[in-house]
Amino acid sequence: MSFLSDDDVDEQVYAHFDELALRVTNIFVSAMLCIGLWSMYIDDVLYRLIQFFTVCTSSCLNIYDPTQWSRIRWFSTILLGLISVSPILMYHSFQFAKSGLLPKERKMFKSWLFLTEVSALLISVLSLFLVKMLFVKGHHFHLGMGLKPKYDIVSMLSIWMDVSLFLLLFILTFSTFWLLHIFGILTRENNTLWSVRLFGFGTLLILASVSSFQIQNGITLAIAYILLTKAMLSITLKNGNSIGGIDDILDSEGKRIRNLIVDCSCDHAMEYSTLKPKSGMKLIQTESICTSSESRNEVMHQLIHNKCTHLTILGCDGNACPKRFDENLDRLNIHKIGLNLHSIVNRKGEQTIQQVDFENQLMTTEIIYGHETVRKKYAELQARFDEVFVVDSKLSNQPLEQNTKLIQANPKNEYM
Repeated sequence: MSFLSDDDVDEQVYAHFDELALRVTNIFVSAMLCIGLWSMYIDDVLYRLIQFFTVCTSSCLNIYDPTQWSRIRWFSTILLGLISVSPILMYHSFQFAKSGLLPKERKMFKSWLFLTEVSALLISVLSLFLVKMLFVKGHHFHLGMGLKPKYDIVSMLSIWMDVSLFLLLFILTFSTFWLLHIFGILTRENNTLWSVRLFGFGTLLILASVSSFQIQNGITLAIAYILLTKAMLSITLKNGNSIGGIDDILDSEGKRIRNLIVDCSCDHAMEYSTLKPKSGMKLIQTESICTSSESRNEVMHQLIHNKCTHLTILGCDGNACPKRFDENLDRLNIHKIGLNLHSIVNRKGEQTIQQVDFENQLMTTEIIYGHETVRKKYAELQARFDEVFVVDSKLSNQPLEQNTKLIQANPKNEYM
């Protein structure tokens, strides 16, 4: 499902592959250089870490498994190299992805990249002091029991890395859900999909970070990570951690309809209405779909993330929309409906769209409601407003909006 915004350029697929290959090559070369430089200083770095974690005055630190120490040494080298190249990685990631994102998605992705960088640095430092504090308390407990403790350097460093990874995944998953919520990307329709993506990726990272001898610990950490994050999200984000408000509606043929209603002010030529959308539909306000690219991007954002099938424009008939906007709707298989309510408002000499006019025009769209359903809904509408709607069955071969008329203050109920 793809479309082109106003500032997009329609390029061939091979052009994107060429760009991706160039950016990946730059990242790979930079990472290899950084890893090579860190490999010359990794022993000094690990020595300072060991000195920091030393909790006893006498020699109580040992290496019981030289093979695991070698693994820690090379893993630390690669990790430091990737951290050093992370600004370059994030720059190329954003530059490559931004052409395929809407403005709100770009802001969200940029915020997420910045948050990831800052969180990784802060959590690495904070977890150092947290693990050191736990080791000191444990050492004093051992001494109080009359023991002579000995500690494995590999285990101490592994615990610090596991704690750092656990805290980082928790913070990033929690903040990602919040960013998705703030930028209007998280909806009831994609909430489950985002949960599977984030929790699945986090669980795989936890399981991949532990050795084959600690797989049970990895499973325990993964379960704790999911439960803790879900608990925090349920407390801080209400209503299922999602936004939205569009439900499935079945038309006269039983087809699924998800309708987005747009109140366009036509460059502030008309005032925004105070309409209440029909149950299951969502109403948003925009400045001008015809002339404002920001308005069009906002409409496309809502259509995509709410998985809409229909777009209803209140003010005009929709024929003045730009060609690319209509082409995007065709690509997304979204049907456009124009109620042309501004012309009704002008004829009646009013300032804003009235609820009765909105519901009347909406019911005349046989795309959403069938002919027989409209008759029933007119009866419901008449019961709410002091107005009578007449449907002429003799003109049933004409479009339904031409078969209906609104008779003001008519005491006669007539459904022919």
